[in-house]
Amino acid sequence: MIQESVEAAIRAERERVQNEANRTEGPNVAPIARECTFADFMKCSPITFRGNEGA
Repeated sequence: MIQESVEAAIRAERERVQNEANRTEGPNVAPIARECTFADFMKCSPITFRGNEGA
């Protein structure tokens, strides 16, 4: 009876770990990087710097 309970607990823990590994959300997943062209950068209306101060 105790052995059956232990085996069931081990199975449940293995399933939980497997389900955690299959998740694709959360802090461990890096965002997908996409190409950023000069045109894409200019669409964001960057601030124009004049001179050599403030950068």
